[in-house]
Amino acid sequence: MQTGEVILNDRETLKLISKQKSHQFEIWYVYLYQDNYLYSCSDDFSFKCFDLRDDPISQRYSCKKHDAGVTWITKEEEFQVMTGSYDGTIRIWDERNMKYEVASLNTEGKSVWDIKFNKKAHKSNVSFGVASIYDGYLFAEHQDQKSIYTGYSQDNFSLDQFSLKEYKGHESICYAFEFIPDSDLILTSSFYDSTLHLIQCQ
Repeated sequence: MQTGEVILNDRETLKLISKQKSHQFEIWYVYLYQDNYLYSCSDDFSFKCFDLRDDPISQRYSCKKHDAGVTWITKEEEFQVMTGSYDGTIRIWDERNMKYEVASLNTEGKSVWDIKFNKKAHKSNVSFGVASIYDGYLFAEHQDQKSIYTGYSQDNFSLDQFSLKEYKGHESICYAFEFIPDSDLILTSSFYDSTLHLIQCQ
């Protein structure tokens, strides 16, 4: 929402449950975890966690450690969240101590808009991809060339063991991509030039 409001509606009736001003600027992404917690991230450099079990809904915490707008967030396990930002970093945080991130991957100045893990039996060495807006797409491969991770909560996952390969075949803003199941292909898209590319991974 451009107003910085978090709006909740009942998934069946669509009835308004809650509406509250939560961020100073635009909210780029929200993530619902186990129907109990809602995460939001914003152009105000922050991401927040809300407890949906409380009435009214309460804020558990707010973290403002990124150096630019936070564009993406997910949670796979009880105490850790993963975020991406315009500041060119992907970070993992321990919610029990938000003073510093527990791990970080630097994209060397390339903005992070969306992150997608390889969860579709993809026949490549890519564990996850990043839509990088004006810098094309980035695809992360583990340093041993064999390990494939479908999420950051897997055993032995470590951001500092990945290298990023670039795909810059589009001439416009890059927002979205998909792993094609049971293949080594990835479908990428771009905005103003309205194109789709099918690329093959090694």
